[in-house]
Amino acid sequence: MTFQLPNDPDRDDVLAARPTLWTNPLYRDNAIGDASLPLTPDHVDEAQANWARLAPLLETCFPELKATAGAIRSNLIELEALRDALGYGGAEFGRVFVKADSALPVAGSIKARGGVYEVFVFAEALARREGLLKDGQDIGDLAGAEAKALFSRHTIAVGSTGNLGLSVGVAARALGFKATVHMSSDAKAWKVERLRKLGVEVVQHEADYTTAVENARLVAESDPSIYFVDDEQSRQLFLGYSVAALELAEQLHAQSIVVDAEHPLFLYLPCGIGGAPGGVTYGAKKVFGDFVHRRARPVALRARPHDERLGRTGLGLRCGPEQQDRGRRHGGCPHVGLRGARHAQHARRHLHGRRHIALPLAASRP
Repeated sequence: MTFQLPNDPDRDDVLAARPTLWTNPLYRDNAIGDASLPLTPDHVDEAQANWARLAPLLETCFPELKATAGAIRSNLIELEALRDALGYGGAEFGRVFVKADSALPVAGSIKARGGVYEVFVFAEALARREGLLKDGQDIGDLAGAEAKALFSRHTIAVGSTGNLGLSVGVAARALGFKATVHMSSDAKAWKVERLRKLGVEVVQHEADYTTAVENARLVAESDPSIYFVDDEQSRQLFLGYSVAALELAEQLHAQSIVVDAEHPLFLYLPCGIGGAPGGVTYGAKKVFGDFVHRRARPVALRARPHDERLGRTGLGLRCGPEQQDRGRRHGGCPHVGLRGARHAQHARRHLHGRRHIALPLAASRP
């Protein structure tokens, strides 16, 4: 596997592991309207409608969603103390919030927005195709015995280092699907244990995340009863994540916070292989236009934040064995995708190759 570095001015800083901010030279205004993109902003609205239609079924499958009528939502928490600690206490700096997706119900991470969404959208499509769900029929019927008998003849498979596998496995088993999660050998033990307790088959591979994904994809391609949730190429994952931006817009509006040219919004997003932050960013661009700016910080190297060359040089390009080994040696976070050699291709098409938005990247200061 080769390793290709972009040839731009901050290359030396990145390779020297100095804190670096890289901005996308291909950025242009209103790029979300590019007709050549495979998705349009209307697809985000369709995803939001899907979430709303699926909400009664979600509430039936996951009692913890009763308080939100089946919606998977997180709180928006203001961090006044952090703002002051960062030296941004003045009014000219605006306000600092955290979107607490780490506490999302069902799966406990942002992956609930993508993995749960894709599994439930597939379940509905399968039920309609098999004549089990008719127009106007209560979607809650998909939690019944007849639907579970249908779903039990199918397997949901995914390659994951942890969080996506957990969300897909939890969602699949709640509906009665068989589920297989392919993981690298260094996946978190508690996630493996939880999945197995749910009846999910966990296949651990000695190689890295990318190999786990490739193996899962190959197995699924050979068996028509297997539906593969492809973290690197999934449209449904991307759209599931994108609706988080609409939720954020509602929460900001509820606090009378205006986002415009004089009051821009800056999103700081942890970045694994890029699928979740890519989807969130696409949704944010739809909602806030060019008044939102995304800064993504790779999280592959937890112990040495300055050594984030993996994220900077790998995004949308290639990351070779040497860079992956560096991640392992320096305390690489085993449940994020930068341990692998590729970033999410669906996100890349919308955010990088298509010059969709300013591609934040690089090593931000710890």
